[in-house]
Amino acid sequence: MRLELVSIETDTYPLDGAFYRPEADAGKGAILIMHGNCGNFYTGVPRHLAPLLVQLGYAVLAFNRRGHDILASTAGERMGGAYQRIHEMIEDNQHAECWLVTQGFERPIVIGHSNGGMLAVKHCAGSASVRALVLLSAHMGGKNLFRTISEAGLMAGKRFDKFSARARELVAAGAGSELMQVPGWWWIISAQTFVDYLDVCPDIWSWRHKCAARCCSCAVIARRSMSILARPLSSAPPARRNSRSCPTAIISTTGAS
Repeated sequence: MRLELVSIETDTYPLDGAFYRPEADAGKGAILIMHGNCGNFYTGVPRHLAPLLVQLGYAVLAFNRRGHDILASTAGERMGGAYQRIHEMIEDNQHAECWLVTQGFERPIVIGHSNGGMLAVKHCAGSASVRALVLLSAHMGGKNLFRTISEAGLMAGKRFDKFSARARELVAAGAGSELMQVPGWWWIISAQTFVDYLDVCPDIWSWRHKCAARCCSCAVIARRSMSILARPLSSAPPARRNSRSCPTAIISTTGAS
């Protein structure tokens, strides 16, 4: 296996990543791995899954979005998951796919974990070049996401309305970068990021038809049985598929997402 640390340019600061390739040619094409909230390319799913995929003959790009980890610093810039913006997440995934094209890999398979899964659906819905989509314990997104996870004890917990109002006050006052300490995971978040999730977080179900129509291979959804964010798929409306096969599989495991 060959491993290269890479830097992917954006309109602000570059995205760091790792590009894995088989010793022989990657005849099966490339896979793009999108990490979850407050994640990165060097821990969790991207770190452990990439070498296994290389053994199967794929090239794999695992990369940091600008909103990686929870807090980070480079050249004095505020960055990290606490400061992530929805539009930057979407743009970063596009930058990563474009970088793969410069390396000679078009039509990648996209794997998204957790928040990266939600973003993967949005990415595939806006791209005609993705040939398959894999979701690993992806949440449903949408403007009610923070309320849902807060009711489950994460993020703002029982003080969701209070933190929502405070975040909007700070943004309106031009202090969107101010950090708020919340009682549940993520533990800290900027006011602007909180408001972003309230107002413009993509909803998987609103994009599912377009994604299914454009993704010309299979879509696999892996869902942990204890995930608080998993909407029961048995009650979900079926995706409209094109004439090409696009089967869906649910892989249930144990533990929380």
